Amino acid sequence: MDTIEYVADRFDIPVGLFLGILKTEGGKVGECLGNAGANGVGSWDCGPFQINTVHLPALSAVLGEREDLVRQRLRDDGRFNAAVAGWLLGKAMHRTGRAGNYHSGTPALRDAYERRLAEAMSWLDHPFKQSLENAR
Repeated sequence: MDTIEYVADRFDIPVGLFLGILKTEGGKVGECLGNAGANGVGSWDCGPFQINTVHLPALSAVLGEREDLVRQRLRDDGRFNAAVAGWLLGKAMHRTGRAGNYHSGTPALRDAYERRLAEAMSWLDHPFKQSLENAR
C-alpha cells in the first residue's frame, strides 16, 4: 500500500478525494510558498499538500517537536506532508462534511475551492466528485 492509500484509509478519506486535494494544491517536496493572506499576516504553504504554517503550533504540540522542525518536515518529507494533510482533511470532513474546509472555513472560499477540486478531479471517475458538484 502506498502512502496516499495508507493515509486515506487511516483518516477515512476517499482515495480519489485525497488525490484531488493533492492535484488542487500542486505543491512540491522542498518548497514553501509565501502567502500574505487577506489579513496581511504572512504564512507559508509547504510541501505537496501545501500545509499552511498556521497549523504549526497545533502540530508542534501534538508531535512534541519544535515548530521549526515541523515546518522543515512539512517542506522536505512528502510522506509526513501527506500524513498531516490526511489528518487535517479528515478532521475537516468529520467536523463539517465539506472537503473545501481543508482550504478555508469561510463559505465563499470553501465553495470556490470545492469548484477547483471538482475540476481537478475531472480526470477521475469517482463518486465523490459527483457529490462535490451536487453540494454547490
